[in-house]
Amino acid sequence: MSILGVLVVIGIVLVAKSESVVLDSRTSIRTTSIEGNNESHPRPIATDFTDERVIPVSATDKLKLLLTKSTVSDKTFQDWLTKGETATNTFKLFRLTDAGENLFDNPQFRKWINYVDELNKWSRDKAESPIATLALQYDDSALFNMFSVAKTNPSTEDLAVTLQRQLLEYWVTNGKSPDDVFKVVGLYAAGKKVLEHPTLSRVD
Repeated sequence: MSILGVLVVIGIVLVAKSESVVLDSRTSIRTTSIEGNNESHPRPIATDFTDERVIPVSATDKLKLLLTKSTVSDKTFQDWLTKGETATNTFKLFRLTDAGENLFDNPQFRKWINYVDELNKWSRDKAESPIATLALQYDDSALFNMFSVAKTNPSTEDLAVTLQRQLLEYWVTNGKSPDDVFKVVGLYAAGKKVLEHPTLSRVD
């Protein structure tokens, strides 16, 4: 064998030791030699055909994904108005039934409030209050306290003040006695110190 031939063979061997690529019909496997070790360790490269590809997703990302999936489009919003979907039905359609005490943190809640307002403009003879629907989802005390907490947040304060006022009006309209209201808002046990109770400062 000529000297040139020997050099070519040596070059091929050195390249093969440094890196080799094996192609498979389902995934590409790249083997990289480790310095000081002649053994090669395969490192799978994920492709569109890899069955075992795992993408880590944080809890925050999962929540964002859930909220994104539950977002109601403007077209759907308009379709519901045209069909006259009720406040109660759309509360479920906006996927708010599982929001619990974090209702004000859900971006869909304000959009639902806007829907009810628009629905009342379209059907004044069948006007609905969001409180009537919320009262089906929460007991009186939980609803009042949730509004009180939301009033301490600048981003939800205005909405919470409006809803809390509507809640008090709703109670009066539905015949709740002053005694019952005092119990719900935590004033019943205050006795003579009722005017000093912090709850009074939360009722506008």
